[in-house]
Amino acid sequence: MRFLIISLVVMGTVSSCALKTTKDLIEVTPTQEFYVNPYFSDSNQDYVYKTKIHLKDNFFGGLLVFKKIGSDQHRVVFTTDFGNKIFDFELQGSTFKTHFIIEPLDRSFIVKTLVRDFQMLTQEKFRIAKNFKDTTYLVHQSKQKNRRNHHFVHQETNKLERIINTTATKEKVIVTYSGIDKTSAEIIKIEHQGLQLTIDLFYIQN
Repeated sequence: MRFLIISLVVMGTVSSCALKTTKDLIEVTPTQEFYVNPYFSDSNQDYVYKTKIHLKDNFFGGLLVFKKIGSDQHRVVFTTDFGNKIFDFELQGSTFKTHFIIEPLDRSFIVKTLVRDFQMLTQEKFRIAKNFKDTTYLVHQSKQKNRRNHHFVHQETNKLERIINTTATKEKVIVTYSGIDKTSAEIIKIEHQGLQLTIDLFYIQN
């Protein structure tokens, strides 16, 4: 009886800690070592998005520009519609440099959160830790420090449609893409779970 009770407790604990992102997927053996994210990868193109950022009770609107400036290196600049700079980040791999940020956003937690979001969007190459699939998607899981990224690639179109960033047990950030081209998406939505932060991006043709 005691063994049965312990077993049930263990099973209940494991079940409650199961990651929602992959619990209905089938794990499969990876056939490649790396996954390459095609978006924001053309160094000859400026990716310009009309952008709305809602952070708690604060709203910031304007133009967000992504520019690849080197191997695994991007500049991300957000300005108002009138050209006043809101923030300016330089990203390279897992490192970053803040060139400018306005005072209301100049908080360590906010900066790290924004940078993590933009690194997730722009980082081109990920080492695949695990693969999962269902009838629609092949999911590439990669590890980023104490987080995991899950890239949902549609099996028929081979297009990246969603990224879910998680801890070992919880979903933290969901990125969805629509209107997908080869190296860009017309609409990108970033939603934080448990944090009042959403970022909506609408592509502007150059």
